[in-house]
Amino acid sequence: MCVCVCVCVCVCVYIFYKLNRVNNKIKYIKYTEDKTGMTIALPCQVPSNNNPIVAVEWSRRDLEPEYVLFYRDNKLVPDYQHPSFKNRVDLKDRQMKDVSLILKDVTTDDAGAYECHVVQRESLGWEIASPKSRHISTIYLSVVPGRQPF
Repeated sequence: MCVCVCVCVCVCVYIFYKLNRVNNKIKYIKYTEDKTGMTIALPCQVPSNNNPIVAVEWSRRDLEPEYVLFYRDNKLVPDYQHPSFKNRVDLKDRQMKDVSLILKDVTTDDAGAYECHVVQRESLGWEIASPKSRHISTIYLSVVPGRQPF
């Protein structure tokens, strides 16, 4: 009986921990489109470590196989970028590991679930491991039309 209760408590704590870690990666942002040409930032902060960023991908599942933004070799890569995001997106501060998506000229068409994935090169002592992709966050962006002037 005591062992059963202990196992049950351990499982519950583990599930709570896992759900809490997943929920920390999910954010909801509501944006009211009052003015045209507004710029917003969708947050994505790389965990603080000394591992260099190899690549960053922002995507929306409803746009696959095209992506919102792809960054590699210290530059933005426009190949396979969805046409609606060309010249409208950038990363906030790559050097400080803040790879939040800067989205310009926001419209209702920009609503959706955005995912931020980061690839970092990890070092293992004197060895350098192969790059590993990490899902950092999912942002649900809701864009509501603002009030129209009379």
